[in-house]
Amino acid sequence: TVRVHVHARLSAAAAVSGGAVLLGGGRWYSEQESVRLCAHEVGFHVAAFHRARRLPLRLLSTGTAGFLADHEGAALMCEVESGAFTAYRRRLIGARVFAVDAMLQEASFSEALSTLREGYGLDATDAYYACERAFRGNGFTKNVVYLRGFLRVSAAREQGEPIGFLNLGKIGLDDRAVASELLAANGVPEREPPLGVSDTTAEPTI
Repeated sequence: TVRVHVHARLSAAAAVSGGAVLLGGGRWYSEQESVRLCAHEVGFHVAAFHRARRLPLRLLSTGTAGFLADHEGAALMCEVESGAFTAYRRRLIGARVFAVDAMLQEASFSEALSTLREGYGLDATDAYYACERAFRGNGFTKNVVYLRGFLRVSAAREQGEPIGFLNLGKIGLDDRAVASELLAANGVPEREPPLGVSDTTAEPTI
């Protein structure tokens, strides 16, 4: 069972906290968006949360350095596997990077908004939400990790490197050997889980 909470002030469409899915209030979710959110939030983030809690290694719940980009990249890869990672979605991920760059260049909110609309052809709503994510709290740079992580995970998969282990907990691509060694020392044999949970009604397993 996946716990779902609605938060009226959540700026993102969805997020995961403590193994629960948070949804933004006052939103409508299309069927395709629902599939995407299930793949991203439940199929990867919630599954990784529960796997980490079942393993005798607290590091997997705390997180290795730099894990966030690889985790968000893996969650986007789950969207690809679900068929919900559309060209429109890719464009929004890229727009967030441009919005963060504008913020770091000390552009105003309105200047960044104009850049996304006039320079990159986003409509007013998409440009606004991209800028909102970048400018909240006097500047929020997390949004660049989605594209960075997706490129890293995609490159690893293309080179034939294992990526399913990312779903064991908060671990990055560069820490597989260390995690495997620590798990083996705690009596957990190395096993490569699927990257995501394709059946989001199923209970995640190690």
